[in-house]
Amino acid sequence: MHQEEKCKGKPMKKYKGSSWRNVDSYLSIAEVIVPERNRTIKLLVDIFGYHFEGKECLSLLDIGCGDGIVSDRIRMRYAKNNFFLLDGSLEMLEKARKRLKGENVTFIHQSFEEYIALTAGKEKYDFMYSAHAIHHLDLVGKSKLYRKIFNELKPGGLFLNIDPVLPPSEKSETWQFKMWRDWINETLHEKGFKSDIGKYDNVPSHYKSNEENKPSSLHKQLQLLQEIGFQDVDCFYKFGVIAIFGGTKQESC
Repeated sequence: MHQEEKCKGKPMKKYKGSSWRNVDSYLSIAEVIVPERNRTIKLLVDIFGYHFEGKECLSLLDIGCGDGIVSDRIRMRYAKNNFFLLDGSLEMLEKARKRLKGENVTFIHQSFEEYIALTAGKEKYDFMYSAHAIHHLDLVGKSKLYRKIFNELKPGGLFLNIDPVLPPSEKSETWQFKMWRDWINETLHEKGFKSDIGKYDNVPSHYKSNEENKPSSLHKQLQLLQEIGFQDVDCFYKFGVIAIFGGTKQESC
């Protein structure tokens, strides 16, 4: 099991507000405050396997890789590929380096803005993916990033994003934030932290008030992907504000 999963019976750290500048504090409680974290990562890996069935030696780019958990889960099942992990945080990249070792792993220290500003490499990645990172860009920034991703995808390539999205109305947001709180408390109960139930009820409101978070509606993002040229654009899974969505790049003739 991963370090993040070994939490049963250990005291939970206190959530300290709306920003995740304390990397260790975030990682220690991510399993219980990020809805469906393990399930969405598993589904991303599953979809990767469906799309690239039987293929190896692919080039994969993890955009905003954090501690590398998503790439690590892919590598557990599909090790014979080349992994590129990009993040703007040196601290997170160091966590990723400790998690993933090997000749087929490359680490890139770049922010989204720096990555977007660079001239796109010519169709160099087969699979590009991100988890809980792109929502830090506004819709204009997302549009630029999605276009860069499309340009760097090889024909037949796949892009997937796990990210919070903006609910379509205040009423819907209220329901989805309640779903989020219920999920946290149910997870705490399942993991044996019954005394912590209710402790993290402020997470959704802190998420909303944090100016670093700039979620966009799922509809607008799917529309953006289609306008840019992605094929097979869809939302593949959604729980409350958390969605997995993306698309493919058409095969060359």
